[in-house]
Amino acid sequence: MQSANEFFRQYQELEGLQAEGPIELIGQGMEGAVFDLGGDLVGKTWFNRSAAEVWPLQAFLNELSSQRLSFRTPEIRVVDEVDGRAVSIERKLPGTPLREAVESGLVSRDDALELFVEVVTALGGTSAGSASRALPAAEEQTPFYTPHLPPDLSRNGRLRQDAPSVTSTSSHLPSDASSVTSTSSRLPSDASSGPSWGEALADLVLRRAVASRQLLSEDLTGFDELVEVVVTRLREVVLAKASIVHGDICQPNILVDPALGGAAGGRRAGATAVLDWGFLTTAGDNTFDAATAAGFFDMYGPDAEALDAELLERFEKLGHSRDRMHLYRVAYALITATIYSPTTRDGHYRWCLRNLTTLRHILT
Repeated sequence: MQSANEFFRQYQELEGLQAEGPIELIGQGMEGAVFDLGGDLVGKTWFNRSAAEVWPLQAFLNELSSQRLSFRTPEIRVVDEVDGRAVSIERKLPGTPLREAVESGLVSRDDALELFVEVVTALGGTSAGSASRALPAAEEQTPFYTPHLPPDLSRNGRLRQDAPSVTSTSSHLPSDASSVTSTSSRLPSDASSGPSWGEALADLVLRRAVASRQLLSEDLTGFDELVEVVVTRLREVVLAKASIVHGDICQPNILVDPALGGAAGGRRAGATAVLDWGFLTTAGDNTFDAATAAGFFDMYGPDAEALDAELLERFEKLGHSRDRMHLYRVAYALITATIYSPTTRDGHYRWCLRNLTTLRHILT
C-alpha cells in the first residue's frame, strides 16, 4: 500500500524536483504535518481528514486568494488520499514564523503586537462567500452553518439527565427552547437562509459545552448559568456584513520577513503569509478574531495578562466592542476547553478555565 512519503516522492518526480533532496518535516500543527518537497512546494499529511473533507478547504482557499490581502495565504494544488487519510500538495509560503522571529530578536515585541493588529484589521476588510460558509468548525463533520441539535440535548433544548458525558443533572443549557428549535427548519444554502452567525456560534457553544461539562462543571461555579447567558447573547448578535474569520491568529501562524525590519532594512517587519486556516475558519464577525488574537499573542508567559489587555485596548480603539470581545472570548473557551483532550486538564484547558473564571462575572 502506498505511503504518504511515496505519494510525495512521485509528485516530486512529476515536477522534476527529485534532485532537490530528501523529503523533510517542516512542522506539525493541530490538523497535520507539513513536509518540504523542494522548489516552492510542500506536502501535507492530514491526521483526521479524508480527501472529501479537504476539498471544501481547497475551495475556501481559492475564495480567500481573491481577497487581495497584503500577505499570502495557502494554496492547495492537489488533494488525494493515502490509507484513508488526506494528503495534499500546497504552495510553500515565504517567511519565518513570528514566534521564532521574536524569540531570536529579529522582530521586537512591539512590532509583533502591531502585526497582530494589522492582520486582524486586514481580515475585517474581506467579504466571506459561500465557500467560507461551507466549512465545518472545531473538528466537526458538517458545515458550521448547518442547523442541528447536539446528540446529548433533548428536543426542548435542555441537557438530558441521561447524557453520557454528564455527572450531575442540570435544568439549564439553555432555557430558551424556541431559539434552539427555530433554526432547525432552515437550510444553510447561503447567507439569506439557515442560521445567522450568532445562532450558528451559539449552537456550536452548546454542543461543545455538553462535551466539556464533566470537567468544567467541576471547576467553574455557575457553569450552566454561564452557558445559558452566552448562548442567549450570541443569538442576539446581528452582523451587517460577514467577513472571513481565521479563528486562530497566533504567533506560529503568522510568517514574517525579518529582513524588512530593524537595522537591516530600516522598516518594521511585515507579514508575508498567514497559515493554518480551517479549524475555526468561517464567515462571521471580525471582532471574534480580535477577541481571540489578543489572548493568543502570549497565552502562558509571565506577561500574558498585560499583553492581552494591551491588545484588547488597541482593538477597542479601532471600534471593536469590549463587551462583544468578552463574549467571544468566553465562547471560544467553551468551544475549545477540551478540544485537545476530553478528559485531561491540559495547558489549553487551564487557559480556557482562567478566561471563563475571569470573564464570568462580567457577563453574568
